[in-house]
Amino acid sequence: MKKKLQVRVARTIIFFILTIITAMGAYLTWQSELASQQLHQVSESTLGDALMEQLNKKGKDTAIYMAETLTNALYSYDLEDINQLITAITKQHDIIYAYVYDEQDKLLHDGSALIDSYGELIPTSISTGLAKAPHSVLVIERTNQLQFARNVFIGEEKIGGVVIVFSLDGIRTDISQLNQSMAEIDSSRLRANIYSIASVAIILTVFGSLAAWKITRRLVMPITQLSQYATYIGDGNYDFNIEISDNQDEITELAVSFNQMKDNLKTSSEQIYQLAYQDALTKLPNRRLFKEKLEAAIHQEQAKFAVLFIDIDNFKHVNDNLGHDVGDALLVEVAERLKQSVRCSDDIFTAEESELSELPQSHAIIARIGGDEFTVILLDIDDPELISPITQRIIKNICQPYVINGQKAFVGASIGVATYPQDGTTASSLMKNADIAMYHAKFNGKNQCQFYSSDINQAIRNELAIENDIASALEEEQFLLHYQPKIDLQRGGLCSVEALIRWHHPERGRVSPAEFIPVAENTGLILPMGEWIIETACRQLKDWQSTQANQVAIAINISAIQFKQAELDDVILSMLDKYQLPYHLLEIEVTETVVIENEEEAIRILTRLSQAGIHIWIDDFGTGYSSLGYLRKLPIYGVKIDYSFIRDIDKNEGAQKLCQAIIAMANSLNLKVVAEGIEQISQESIVKRLHCDYAQGFLYGKAQPGDVLLENFFEQKENENAVNSVREVDSSILKN
Repeated sequence: MKKKLQVRVARTIIFFILTIITAMGAYLTWQSELASQQLHQVSESTLGDALMEQLNKKGKDTAIYMAETLTNALYSYDLEDINQLITAITKQHDIIYAYVYDEQDKLLHDGSALIDSYGELIPTSISTGLAKAPHSVLVIERTNQLQFARNVFIGEEKIGGVVIVFSLDGIRTDISQLNQSMAEIDSSRLRANIYSIASVAIILTVFGSLAAWKITRRLVMPITQLSQYATYIGDGNYDFNIEISDNQDEITELAVSFNQMKDNLKTSSEQIYQLAYQDALTKLPNRRLFKEKLEAAIHQEQAKFAVLFIDIDNFKHVNDNLGHDVGDALLVEVAERLKQSVRCSDDIFTAEESELSELPQSHAIIARIGGDEFTVILLDIDDPELISPITQRIIKNICQPYVINGQKAFVGASIGVATYPQDGTTASSLMKNADIAMYHAKFNGKNQCQFYSSDINQAIRNELAIENDIASALEEEQFLLHYQPKIDLQRGGLCSVEALIRWHHPERGRVSPAEFIPVAENTGLILPMGEWIIETACRQLKDWQSTQANQVAIAINISAIQFKQAELDDVILSMLDKYQLPYHLLEIEVTETVVIENEEEAIRILTRLSQAGIHIWIDDFGTGYSSLGYLRKLPIYGVKIDYSFIRDIDKNEGAQKLCQAIIAMANSLNLKVVAEGIEQISQESIVKRLHCDYAQGFLYGKAQPGDVLLENFFEQKENENAVNSVREVDSSILKN
């Protein structure tokens, strides 16, 4: 009986123990499954949301950065710069492709060598979405892609946009790997539970319960902690580190993976921030950060500061001739010299401060806003007398020679200054006005500083109006050529003429060449204008071939900009061939300065033209360098003595001796000489006595249309010669 009771008690106790162990086992399994589900849900949802949010932020910031960076390239239609930007951005592993479209939503560049999709309309979903919110970043999620689109504006004018396509495969792969890791952990944990339950079966209920509780805590707590860390990552907080235990189990491996993922996300976040706010080349703040700094400066109480807009003169020449690597290195050195020229203060990017010897103490924020353009905010200073020494220091430092990879380069700096609040109360107006002042500095000869004023603003508006009108004038044939006669002093009679461009504007009337020629040279419009002059002169020569003027040559002036034009010599010779003209009927006039600025190319072009039979003249001789070395190097036919020496030749003995010396020197070098600006017979008598070959001036006639010149010099039979007939014209008419 006792044994049976003992057995029954034993059985009861064993059953009770087994029941408790079973219940504990069921409880442990339930707790583990619940924790696993929670971890799966929290981890997958949180990480998925975090990664998608991170990709969304990265995509938007990248689209905004690309839109701002593409502004200059889209405005100037520079496909090479656009291609470089697309190539750079698509190197990121999670970007599939990117493309740029124009203001008509047509594809402009897709990063390929042949631009196979050029001119195709962008997808309707993108153009429609952007039309609803043109100034926002459009985000479109596809099955395996996330597309970001952003328009590019100049002011309120849309000039194009950019589309960047990110892959979602990376995110889904990360989530899939996480789920796989969790499944493996579940499997391992289940096996551990079974072993634990089997071990606990021999322990008393109390100890079993205690052990089960401890096991539960030991298994569930690390998973709960990982879930909490996943929430931190979802909130963008990466400033933590998961402690790794010495246990070589799945939980430890998962913790290591969490740490690696957290570090990778933190690195990507920092890279995105730098891409959005820092210039990759110079490490200076970019346009976006500079604008934020400018806005912050404006909102300071009793704020006063100056905005400097700096453009590097001659950088394009260095970049094109010495290579982009040298150009990039030069920009980095320019950034360092800017830091040395002003006292830098920036709480985001570290910059060494240098003492400003004999300059006002001022804090500055320096930025590179694109290409060869830099901007500076001089804080707590708005007095031009204090700003000028700083700008002069900047110009002086930037003008110093650069030696890069053994090659020497020279650049300058044109600076425009706008002060707050005098010249603008918004970031946009300050930047615009500083840019206007910089443009005026560049227009007035470069390598100088100009302060913004309303007069400068009006002058720039006038120059822009002239620039636009020049383009229209070329299309509408508002330009015409007049021809000023050049007389052979020894033989008498007309020998050649100088072609001078005239502009009859439909609204302005006659526009002086002194007003529109500098604008044409500064804007590059001198190139199409120069080609028009060459062809018009050749057409006039062709018309004269059937008249008595068939041996009269026409001289045209060539500017320094035209010497930078590819194959200028081919343009001139091909135009003569087009009209079947002898080469000697066209003459070229260049100044000494033009030749010196483009010495190597000028010598090559002028030598070829001279060998073809075209006479080369040095215009305004005596006002430039007047170097005998250049006279020996160049294939010159003759020189033209500047009007300033002829003006007082009949009144000033010094002027007469100077002209005599020039003529004697030219004769010794077998060069012909033209005296410009002859207005009096006394002046003609003197230069003729000095053995000058040719003369040009109002005494013989002002610049006149080709048909008028033909009538004056070849069709007036009643006078002894055309020269005398012109001299008889009333002097008051000549002076008009």
